[in-house]
Amino acid sequence: MNPRIILTTLLLALHTGTPAHAQADSAATTAARKAVQAQLNQSTTFYLGKGYKTISSDMLDVNALDEGDSDAELVYTLTGGREYLIYGVCDDDCGDLDINVYDAKDKLIASDEEDDDVPALTLKVTKTADYTIEVVMAACDNDPCFYAIDALQKK
Repeated sequence: MNPRIILTTLLLALHTGTPAHAQADSAATTAARKAVQAQLNQSTTFYLGKGYKTISSDMLDVNALDEGDSDAELVYTLTGGREYLIYGVCDDDCGDLDINVYDAKDKLIASDEEDDDVPALTLKVTKTADYTIEVVMAACDNDPCFYAIDALQKK
């Protein structure tokens, strides 16, 4: 018999599926993502009732960061003269989530760095431009912590 076929067969036999601990981790991850999404939906519904409207569904993804890490990949075009609300939610292991907003010149123009896991800030931009939203996982009891953010525009 061909040695390659024997080796391939042995390797396939050794890999019989996902280990039980990986399945448990996957189930926990799925549960955390669903819980964060539910929190975000609840917060969004609340803010929509307070005179805000949705501007983008791109930000509704649930992401994860380890304690001390940040993500500054969210860049959105905001319209000058408009007021915006940017807020976030975090999973049960999260102790402190922060949000920073930078203008097109990388100047910090707004932040919520309070010691909490539900950051929210309002800002009125003076000109239409791309703005970067940075999310900082300031405290997480069990890495990674899952979070989601959204931006709404005042009607």
